[in-house]
Amino acid sequence: MSATIGLMGLRGSGKSTIGPTVAIRLGLPFKDLDPLALAWGGVKSVREVVDAKGWPAFRELERSALDRVLGGETCVVALGGGTPTDAKCRRLLETWQGTRALRLIYLRAQPETLKPRISPSDNRPSLTGGDPAGEFGRVFAERDPLYSRLADVVIDCDSMGIDELVDAVIAASD
Repeated sequence: MSATIGLMGLRGSGKSTIGPTVAIRLGLPFKDLDPLALAWGGVKSVREVVDAKGWPAFRELERSALDRVLGGETCVVALGGGTPTDAKCRRLLETWQGTRALRLIYLRAQPETLKPRISPSDNRPSLTGGDPAGEFGRVFAERDPLYSRLADVVIDCDSMGIDELVDAVIAASD
């Protein structure tokens, strides 16, 4: 395995859930971009950054973390749901894909699959200014074409269990 595996998808699609298992099975380290961005940025939560400074400030932390992860060791990385929506992050992803050092896998799940996975108690700020659990339809409609275009492989995972999804990602990693 010579390429970093980037797991891409909306929040709740399973990136952080399956990433560690995929990494173990591939013999690679696992990195979760959002927690790394927060830790390296010295903040506790996405909500803290967004409430204090707005989404652009969080995207800057995320961009810095992405650059650091992609420039480091080969790994499995769970991208933040919004990582590909930032033009600078997208350019980083496309640059690394172009060198064949990154393989992006889109975990595609429909809004009705994702909504029950996000509890109201999650410390996730709204992406649209509305209820985080209620915004999946709009966010999916905006992001699905982008994710599909960027992805090397799209896995429709609505009806998959965790083990089946892990197997599909590993198969797509070659």
